[in-house]
Amino acid sequence: MWKGSNKYYRSGPWNGIGFSGAPEIRPNPLFSFNFISNDKELYYTYNLIDKSIITRVVLNQTTYHRQRHIWSEETQSWIPYVSVPRDDCDNYGLCGPNGKCIISAMPLCQCLEKFKPKSQKAWNTMDWSLGDIYTYHFRGLWDTSGQLLPLEKKGKVCRYVA
Repeated sequence: MWKGSNKYYRSGPWNGIGFSGAPEIRPNPLFSFNFISNDKELYYTYNLIDKSIITRVVLNQTTYHRQRHIWSEETQSWIPYVSVPRDDCDNYGLCGPNGKCIISAMPLCQCLEKFKPKSQKAWNTMDWSLGDIYTYHFRGLWDTSGQLLPLEKKGKVCRYVA
């Protein structure tokens, strides 16, 4: 789904059974699924198994949720089947590049190991969209015999050691 010109939600890659970020799109008694990917075509379809069931999908432009409902003859009302995104971590790109979202953590977004926020100022305001950058501790340049070289030495063959 898109929010203006920005990606907002995606269901994740196809893992052979369903989309990894959409557990409701797995074999179930309501729908059959078909994913085709070859040199000539790429598509995904789903079909109701029981054609007497009535279902609808609503894209809510206010809340940016996609909601599927099933009609209940018994209660004469629409019953929610699934709504996405499910939580804040489902929002596409929330933590930016090299960030990971942990729904039980505070803050939600965490840096990968050996990374730090690209902008600490933005991070402190809970704007994680810039993501994280790789950090390392530079120890110096070493020549091939293992001797530490001053940075101004340029004629020797050196290797980087982090």
